[in-house]
Order: sequence, then structure tokens, then C-alpha cells
Amino acid sequence: MKQARYSFVSWIFLLYGCFALLCYASLWIPPGEGWWWAGFLSLSIPLVALSFLLWLLFWMPRRRLYAWLSVLWMLAATPTLDGVFQLNWNSYAPSQGKTTGNMLSIMSYNVRVFNVYEHLQAEDSLISRQMIQWVSEHPAQIKCLQEIYNEDSSKVFNTVAKIAQKGKYNYYLAPLPSNNPYKVGYFGMGIFSVYPIVHSGYLELGYRRSNRAIFIDIVHEKDTVRIYNVHLASMSIDINGHTPSSSKAAHWVNVLRKLKEGFIRRTHEQARLLEHIKRSPYPVIVCGDFNAVPHSYTYHTFKKHLSNAFEEAGTGFGFTYSNPPLLLRIDHQFFDDTFWQVLGCHVLRHVPYSDHYPLVTIYQKRSKAHRQ
Repeated sequence: MKQARYSFVSWIFLLYGCFALLCYASLWIPPGEGWWWAGFLSLSIPLVALSFLLWLLFWMPRRRLYAWLSVLWMLAATPTLDGVFQLNWNSYAPSQGKTTGNMLSIMSYNVRVFNVYEHLQAEDSLISRQMIQWVSEHPAQIKCLQEIYNEDSSKVFNTVAKIAQKGKYNYYLAPLPSNNPYKVGYFGMGIFSVYPIVHSGYLELGYRRSNRAIFIDIVHEKDTVRIYNVHLASMSIDINGHTPSSSKAAHWVNVLRKLKEGFIRRTHEQARLLEHIKRSPYPVIVCGDFNAVPHSYTYHTFKKHLSNAFEEAGTGFGFTYSNPPLLLRIDHQFFDDTFWQVLGCHVLRHVPYSDHYPLVTIYQKRSKAHRQ
């Protein structure tokens, strides 16, 4: 009887191992229409890999072969999780953004419309003032902001003028029409640069106008380089979003539906974006809110073409999302490693204003001999 019970568990274990391999392989399956389920499998990879620790504890006193299989299946997840945790001890961060010589500091930050919705309820919003001041005073030479809000006539939300600092920063904006009830101001994306902008543009990525990419070309130390600011489709994870009138089951069904839609949308958006990046005549840095974790198809597809700054010079998990479920790194900076090297990449988790944390990276140009 005991042997039969172990035989049944063995079959469950072997089937679970096959499921784990399918999860790991999902990173190479575009989760578009018809294949959206691959997105859910990739999200589960960390939990699936860690679960083999429990299998290992179960099999160690019983069947050593299966204990070794548990270890192998757990190690098989390593290529899919290589971007999750980093140990780079010599990370360069002079004053979290100041640079010298041929260095370039870039901040990427989803500013959540500078909390303007709170402003509509209370005009003198302290947290909005503090946030706008922090963004304005940060010394990064390039500031890539997603979900900005600007209202020229407002003393609080004339954000573009405040961040530009009377011409210290040049800027390129891609505004959207305002949908607030007062019909004033506008939402959108922006890039602020201490270097003159010689060319700029934007790329509509499809489904929603709020999800797009903008870019600027600047001359940095006699080299023209291109900086992208990106906002891909939302993950739509709101674990506390159900209302008393709706059941928890209905809430989670809605969350899963939105996740599915996000997988499909990001698959199309990243394809358009990567095609545009490939045609760039200049070395690129791509910043923004990708809404994609390191163990996702979107992230791994970008890594086929560009290096990730946090992987090169970050430390720890680098979680960038401040709301539940918290353990998400969805803001990234990718770069052309034949032209740039990364000296430091930092998530500023002490900055409390948005539902995202700022991501600041210090780049340095490689020598001309290395580029050749």
C-alpha cells in the first residue's frame, strides 16, 4: 500500500517536472493571440522553480534519484531567471546622477501624472509639490518621464516649466488630450535633456495612444546617440481592487482577463518598437515602464538585441513597483553594449511619491578601439 502511494506521488512529480519545463520554455513563445497562456506560464516561473525545494525535502529521505531530479529541474530555471537577482558590488553612483567626462546619467520614472487626481480634490496638494520639486532638482542629465501631467496655468502643475528650469533642460513631449472634467492641461510622455535635441519623434504602438514610445537624438561628446522613452501596456495587477458589490471570484477573473489582454498587447507593441530600434542610425538607450518582469517574453526578447542596465550594474532584486504585489521589477533601461558600458544602476526606493520608483543609470562611452 505504501509503495502504491509513492508510485502515485512519483507520477505527479514527473508530470509536474514536465509542466515546469513548459513554463521555462514559455519565454520563447510569443504570448499573442492563440498563445496568451504562455504569458501566465512565464509569470509562474519563480514559484515553480522554488517549489522544487519542497520536492527535494520530500524525496531526500525516500528516493535519492527523485531528489536529484528536483535539483536538476530547479537548476533548469536558471537561464530564465538570470535577470531577477544581481550582485554588482562596485556600482558607481556619484550623488545619484552627477557625472564627469564622457559619462551620461539617465533617470526613468513613471510619475503617475504627478498625483493630479488628488489635486482635483484638494488644490494645494503637498505630495504633488514635493514630487515635482524632487524631479526638477535631480541632477540626471536625461529625464525620461512616463505619465506626466502639465497645466500651464497652474501654480502647482506647470510641471514642464519647472523641470525645464528656465532652459537648463531641453525637452520633447508627446501629449495626449486631457480627460479630466475641467478640460485643462494634458497627459503624456516627456524626455528632458541638458543636451540640445537635434531630432525627435514618437511611435504609436497600437491599441491605446497612452502606450507609445518617444525618442530624441542628442550629440554627446561629438557622438550622436538616440534615447527612447517607452510605456508599454499595463500589467493591470490590482489585487485589492474588488468592491463590496463584486465577489472576490469576479475580481480575480477580471484581473486574469486584463493580464491576458496585456500579454497580447505587449507582444505587438514590442515588435513594432524593436523594428524601429533596429533602424536607428545611432547607438540607443531604451528607458521606460515596460510592464514586463525579467522572467517574461518581452524582457527576454529585448535582451536578444540589447543589454539590461540593472543586470550589468545593479544589486539585489531591484523591484521598481511600490504597490502590491510589490515584488515586481517592471521599469528597465536597455542599451547598446558595443557603444556604452554601465557604471551604476540604482532603484531609488527612498522616493515615495509614485506607484513606481525612479531608476537612475550612469553610462560611460566605450573607447573607439573597443567599438571597432
